[in-house]
Amino acid sequence: MDWQTGAVFQTPQRTIMQIHNDFLRMYLNMGFVGYWIWLWCFLIVRLRYWFRQGGKNAGCLFLSICIYCFVLYATDNTIYYPYTMIACALVPMSYHMDSLADKALEQHCAQWEDAS
Repeated sequence: MDWQTGAVFQTPQRTIMQIHNDFLRMYLNMGFVGYWIWLWCFLIVRLRYWFRQGGKNAGCLFLSICIYCFVLYATDNTIYYPYTMIACALVPMSYHMDSLADKALEQHCAQWEDAS
């Protein structure tokens, strides 16, 4: 059975599975140029975002997670590690959440004071 389409194949004793990892899947789906655009957006743009929005510590944390994921993607079958990939996406987002919430609260309080 193909996991994406749900098509059932009648080939006995064969298992058709997804592609080895995300990097290979993106390369095969989008081609050479599309792959480099995706890689640029996936790694570099997000890294710049975290350095700007989260500060140096959040940016360094995200850089280390990107290096870990890149090595994992390049060397192992990452389709079986969904919890690792979810954690790698959520940790940088939650790292600087308290200070971002405090800033948003201060902005709203300032707007409320100006309105009254």
